[in-house]
Amino acid sequence: MCLSVLLLASAVLPQVDGFEPIQRKSFAEGRSFGPAGAYEWIQAEIRLAVDPDHPANAGITDLALAPRNGDGLVEARFGIEVLQPEDPDKRSGLALIEVSNRGGRAAPYYLHLSNSKNPIGDGHFFAQGLTLIFLGWQFDVPPERSFLHLKAPVVVQSPKPITGWVRCDWVVDRLSDRLELGHRGHRPYAVWKQDSSRHRLTVRDSREGKRRPIPRPNWKFVGDPPKYIELDGGFQAGFIYELIYEGRDPSVVGLGLCALRDLAVWMKTEPESPFGCQKVVALGISQTGRFLRHFFYQGFNTGPNGRQALDGALVLTAGAGRGSFNHRFGQPSRDAHAYSAFFYPTDLFPFTTAEHLDPILKRRDGLFAHFQNPDHVPKVFFINTGYEYWGRAGALIHLDPAGKSDSLLHPKERIYHLAGNHHFAAGLDWVGQEPFNADQQIPSQAIHVRLIHRALTQRMLDWVQHDQEPPASRYPTLKNRQLVPIHQVAWPKMPDFQPPTQAHRAYRADYGPDWSQGIVSFQPPRLGPAFPTLVPQVDADGNEIGGLRALELRVPLGTYFPWKLRRHQRGSPGALADFLGSFLPFALKEREDDDRKPLKERFPSRESFRKALEKEAKAMIEEGFLLPNDLEIAVRHNLDLWDRLDPFDQSH
Repeated sequence: MCLSVLLLASAVLPQVDGFEPIQRKSFAEGRSFGPAGAYEWIQAEIRLAVDPDHPANAGITDLALAPRNGDGLVEARFGIEVLQPEDPDKRSGLALIEVSNRGGRAAPYYLHLSNSKNPIGDGHFFAQGLTLIFLGWQFDVPPERSFLHLKAPVVVQSPKPITGWVRCDWVVDRLSDRLELGHRGHRPYAVWKQDSSRHRLTVRDSREGKRRPIPRPNWKFVGDPPKYIELDGGFQAGFIYELIYEGRDPSVVGLGLCALRDLAVWMKTEPESPFGCQKVVALGISQTGRFLRHFFYQGFNTGPNGRQALDGALVLTAGAGRGSFNHRFGQPSRDAHAYSAFFYPTDLFPFTTAEHLDPILKRRDGLFAHFQNPDHVPKVFFINTGYEYWGRAGALIHLDPAGKSDSLLHPKERIYHLAGNHHFAAGLDWVGQEPFNADQQIPSQAIHVRLIHRALTQRMLDWVQHDQEPPASRYPTLKNRQLVPIHQVAWPKMPDFQPPTQAHRAYRADYGPDWSQGIVSFQPPRLGPAFPTLVPQVDADGNEIGGLRALELRVPLGTYFPWKLRRHQRGSPGALADFLGSFLPFALKEREDDDRKPLKERFPSRESFRKALEKEAKAMIEEGFLLPNDLEIAVRHNLDLWDRLDPFDQSH
């Protein structure tokens, strides 16, 4: 099909107004991916023309205030990149849209085992004719960083602009001369009246410590327009700094939700679409997993033409969070972890798909309660690691608000807890080159969790395309006594072991009287009672139970902690380090300070270890959690870990 500019205005679907290809070329130098043949790569921009008066768009904050074109519509643009078979007849009709995390592209790494030496990976899903699309939905990603961003309109009023409170915070681990207003290098909101005394900067010692004001003459905005702040004497290590400034000219952040919805609907319903897709699955990882949870809660899965957008969704490592995806002066990159980006609108009730009454908020709600058409609930996998239970309040997605009972799951919902793993997907390569001994904790990169991601993705695609039921959910429950408060975790005695004394607490935060209209009045928010904090129980080895165990936990060489403590940083020692895990190998022989069974009693030789691996890997294939072609990779990865630990003389 010719990919010259296509004008796609339609009485049926007015939202997508144009598809503008920018680049098109053969992918991977024409490499053939099995039956699907060669792939092509397309970089394009989608034009939106959104009707502020359409009921499907009523929930988009500030859309009614945005500038309109001559037809009374609000215009926006967003970038996409597409990988699809060059031959239209070899396309499966199924598309996977990766909702880009801060302008990045993670699907090849997660799904095709790509790395720096092989950036394309094995192409497993390409061989099936899958169309892979990367979506730019976030308005504040700098254009120079990524093509995948949203060009959203700015709400500008005259003579007085729209203003509101913008909050920034920083955990400072080393002396710093200046701090960025934008989170992780994103574009910040403009400052209204830079010299105003209404802007305020505070410092505190810990997450919930008392804020101490810093006199206004002692700090200043830097840049034209301002991008940084500077403080006399610099920002000291070991402290948390928080700035609340009056911003101006908000962007229509919620159009990012429109971008996903309208792209998916257009792909499936518009005859002129160059993709030819009948089914669409979305993939969101961490930030964009929370985006998908927000997308569901705000009922965006039905387009203005009444058609369903997403048929399925893979929600990875989102925990119980949603996010700043549709409110005035929202900053989509900000989240709310145990020790960074504190108290942003992330831990928001409701958390479960089923409706529950919060006895404190006096409100009944559910994540799936606001679909415009109940038949448009997609098939969803909520996939979390152990880190999300410790650092992202993950247990709340399957508990009632009081933490007293297990919640019922929706028939189209599966929950998988990847036991023992931390927030990031592990790679094939070991992180770090220095040898270590059995008394050290090392980064928990040893679990090759991407193999499970590949298998679960296959299960989701088969569920959507062929209606093949996926494996039953695997997660810790109260009923089975697999979920407990942190002080009830039954840690075995281990050498030099320091357990966490705290986990992430999700508070009932009050953002002000206009929060229901998408406007934050209270900065920082006023914190009410916390929701319950429960984490997975552990076995005699200290490894998590109740979830989906990777091969590394089925045939373990040590204890895999989904958390890591702040030790070398100044400030709050012992607090959880964001995102990271740690690993404590088993002792070779019995030790008085270690209750765990020693390695020599588990596996008398490397060969016995290999046989145990193969047996459990075959069981994972039968259960649907490992692809048959990945058995050798999984076994080899664990044997590499054995060799790296070097528990016995390698000359045997």
